[in-house]
Amino acid sequence: MGQNSPASLTANTPTRPADSPRLRRALIVAAVLIGPLVVLLLLGDELIPLLQYERGPILAGEWWRLITGHFVHFDTAHLAINAFVILAWLYLFDQRESLGTVVWTFLGYALWTSLGMLLLSPDLEWMLGASAITYALISGSAFRAALDGPRLLGLMILAALGLKLIAEQYWGIGSLFSYYADYPIASVTHVYGIAVGILVEAWRRIAYALQAHPEKGSFK
Repeated sequence: MGQNSPASLTANTPTRPADSPRLRRALIVAAVLIGPLVVLLLLGDELIPLLQYERGPILAGEWWRLITGHFVHFDTAHLAINAFVILAWLYLFDQRESLGTVVWTFLGYALWTSLGMLLLSPDLEWMLGASAITYALISGSAFRAALDGPRLLGLMILAALGLKLIAEQYWGIGSLFSYYADYPIASVTHVYGIAVGILVEAWRRIAYALQAHPEKGSFK
């Protein structure tokens, strides 16, 4: 009886799923984005007063709060809901940017939403939690999907976000999470998150188009 050739042995070896690299990448992105939030939660409540978004100290020069305010949370449940949205974002949308780009986008969303709150919502004295960033991630990716595909997914998510904003801002219906929380939910931050996500994605598309066709951005 002859022995099997190396080629035949290789042919009988089961191959990994085609989406294995995407899953591995998603896990890395999730660890990089969610890991620091978990670490800050474990370090204790004494960090919250030093890092949370707080209008008075920011205007006094504690500018780091514009970013760190999004990284601290009230408790495990508060962090879990934001971590779940980040995982849902990774599941729904194929993130093909580099890890560095994703991290800078995450930090940029934190900064821009905070600046929006600082300039346009003077009555918002304090805030903490990553919900504004999660809304920016979802809305930006949904806007991109609505234009580039999968269009149905993008349009459905944008419609759902729009209905949620109407429910929160005009019908007086609070965040669904507010029914399970013992602390106030600043739903206005969701507005800034959605707006920033869409505006940043639109700016990226315009910048890319001008870079690809510089003659369209010049005056003659």
